[in-house]
Amino acid sequence: MNRLLAVLVALSVGSPIAVVVFAPGELRAEPTPARIRAEERSKFEWQQRYRLAIARERSAGVEYERASMAWKRGMRRHRLRGDRRVKARERLQDAEAQLHAAASDLESIPEDARRAGVPPGWLREVEG
Repeated sequence: MNRLLAVLVALSVGSPIAVVVFAPGELRAEPTPARIRAEERSKFEWQQRYRLAIARERSAGVEYERASMAWKRGMRRHRLRGDRRVKARERLQDAEAQLHAAASDLESIPEDARRAGVPPGWLREVEG
């Protein structure tokens, strides 16, 4: 009875009455193995989602840099003309759009996790 306080009240009409007062948090349910597994699965899913978003943003950043360098190289001395120029410009625009989408997705994950009640430390473990 280390966290349990028991108070014995004096006799009331000849019979003893015991009043039990629980310490704060004493009535909390102990986590079951199924509940623990569900929390671990949830933690894994959120961390995996965050890892994939980070990888997607990095990949989009690399692709944007490649497209940008190709565009710049092609524009020197007007090397790109006609369809090649159009395709290079479209590649650059697509890469930029993918980079913005990946960055937006990455920025939204911590807020989504907070709304879902995910402890912030779960995502910090991925960053670290």
